[in-house]
Amino acid sequence: MTALRFSCAYGALFLMIGVFMPFWPLWLADRGLGAEQIAWLLAIASWVRIATTPALCRAYDRGGWLHHLPIVLVLVTMAGYALFAFAEGFWIFLLIQIFTAIAFQPLMPIVDSRAMAEVRAERLDYGRSRLWGSLTFILATLGTGYLLEWQPVSIVLWLLLSALFLTLLAIATLPKASASKTVEHTAKEHSKVRLAEIFAKRPLVVCLVVGALIQGSHGMYYALGSLHWKSAGLSSETIGWLWSLGVIAEILLFIRGSLLLRQLGPSGLLVAAGLAGTLRWVILGTTTALLPVLFAQTLHAFTFAATHLALMHAISVYAPPRLASTTQALNTSVGYGVAIGGAMLASGALYERFDGETYFAMAGLCLLALAVLALSRRWAP
Repeated sequence: MTALRFSCAYGALFLMIGVFMPFWPLWLADRGLGAEQIAWLLAIASWVRIATTPALCRAYDRGGWLHHLPIVLVLVTMAGYALFAFAEGFWIFLLIQIFTAIAFQPLMPIVDSRAMAEVRAERLDYGRSRLWGSLTFILATLGTGYLLEWQPVSIVLWLLLSALFLTLLAIATLPKASASKTVEHTAKEHSKVRLAEIFAKRPLVVCLVVGALIQGSHGMYYALGSLHWKSAGLSSETIGWLWSLGVIAEILLFIRGSLLLRQLGPSGLLVAAGLAGTLRWVILGTTTALLPVLFAQTLHAFTFAATHLALMHAISVYAPPRLASTTQALNTSVGYGVAIGGAMLASGALYERFDGETYFAMAGLCLLALAVLALSRRWAP
């Protein structure tokens, strides 16, 4: 029963994400926003997690009445997206996007923390439950793409609200979390630890910098990829298939991840990710023809999954054990917050002038990542 509850929670969360990532930019464009304005909205959503998500997760860990925080966050997110139905103008959209991002971003780490508590108690197989998230993401992208072939783009907002309602039901059924007795002690201990202890680990710093550059190179794809394909004449259904193909490739790499780590190590995986990213973004910046784009999407297995796998392994090997969670937070903030948010913002400005050739700038980030690796030959493999 525990496994079913967490499978439903991950499934519902990724159902929402599977509608949001490919198709929310199309909804915003339909409401009159330009590419640069859309990039601003999504960049803010990425940056806001840096400050608010750790604080809300720390508050949740204290327990007590905050046990209900995830439910409150889903309700607040639903209220925010409901406001979009009545909103007009960029600045109103920006305020609502900040509001919804603050509420939604902590949900995944909170569910992850509750899942890991069940794993430690040997009541849950994390991988099998988390897999349902990837599957529902694929269903969401394909289903939404199909619906948009005969429904107006405005339906995207109602699909998001429906997915959030299912998320509310799923999270409400999760097992109760017990308050941590060591949270305050741990927080005090970590507050006294200087980041210099992490930065003294040169191999770890190289991995974090290279990982941030490669993850950041997805900024154009996440913010404006669907909009670019739509303007090139690809159907919404095809766009859904393209996003799904990337996730399928990601899943397949994770399945073989242990073997790749043994053969290549984290440095080899990052080299493969940097090369794949350079090739992927050059292809997408050169053409919108379906066959080359299909091939480029399979490279998501390396640009995202291989990078993520290399970073997780590097943190487990190089980070001081008592700073593992701090290093994870640093990785999330730099790679998924600062880097992707900055790349999204830059992509918006570049896209107005260079259209799909903006992807060449993303390829440049991957080349820069490879250069950092080349200049750091002495770090342990």
